[in-house]
Amino acid sequence: MNQSLTEIGEEVLKIMKEEDRFQVVTHVFPDGDGIGSSLATYKLLKNLGKKVQVHIDSTVPYQYQFLPQAQVLTERVLPEVRARVLIVLDSSDLARIAPCTQEMEEFEYIINVDHHHHNSQFGHLNMVDPGASSTTEMLFYLFWEKVEIDYDMALCLYTGLVFDTGRFQYANTTQRSHHMASHLIGLGVNPNYVFRNVYENQPPGVLDLYARALQRAHFHRDTGLIHSYVKLQDLQDHSLSFSVSERVIDFLRSVRGVTVAAVFKEYEKGYRISLRSTGDQDVSKIALSFGGGGHPMAAGFEWHGEMAACLMRLQQEIQRQPKSK
Repeated sequence: MNQSLTEIGEEVLKIMKEEDRFQVVTHVFPDGDGIGSSLATYKLLKNLGKKVQVHIDSTVPYQYQFLPQAQVLTERVLPEVRARVLIVLDSSDLARIAPCTQEMEEFEYIINVDHHHHNSQFGHLNMVDPGASSTTEMLFYLFWEKVEIDYDMALCLYTGLVFDTGRFQYANTTQRSHHMASHLIGLGVNPNYVFRNVYENQPPGVLDLYARALQRAHFHRDTGLIHSYVKLQDLQDHSLSFSVSERVIDFLRSVRGVTVAAVFKEYEKGYRISLRSTGDQDVSKIALSFGGGGHPMAAGFEWHGEMAACLMRLQQEIQRQPKSK
């Protein structure tokens, strides 16, 4: 018999309270929701007196370094500390998570908490709700009125919510999202403090990076695609990380007539491609066709080859996929 999300949530909390050793991971190239949900879960488990290791596959993006205990995300994971429970947050598939220090079969429980439409249901417990705006929203309603949400947890949860709802502007923003935000503000979260750190805390070098990327932008009117690219050299010239290039896509997406915006970010193995939809196209399906994933409005994938070949196939996929409306 299929369990309801409420029943699964009760089992998840039971394991959190009864088990002692945990490892917490999120998807590769972590964003605000992945980082916010990881740190909130870490803090809850520490508050419960548990042994917890949490890590990501990169440095902490500059805009999330203000979050409480963000430094634990990059501390060395000790392989000799064997966890019984793996908690995977905001990832649709095990292939997309940061590397673990144990084999999957070594975990007594794998808990999968996610809101992606194409989640592969890989856990022993799969708490998957595509109707939720974010994984942080799911965690809030999992914790709310059942365990104490302290200020540090509230700040992490709110940050993830703000990111995945596009500052409460995306179509996934609901009454539940605003109710959650209201409750977290009541716990002391200052929205302006989060906004300034996440969106108005950029290093000066981004001005030149944005100028270069916007000069390269090209609008393909026949498919509704607008694309640009960021070279590895662009980042190296100003000692910038990949996370600073995420704002470029917001400029592209705002152009009238655009249905899909894409930014190709060069790295050592090829390109990381970010996709955004204006609402007419489900970019998660497009990303999935390339082995990536995401949401209808925001998704991404990797490409190990020439950008021109990827761009051609991307336009073919856009034409092949049915419009959302």
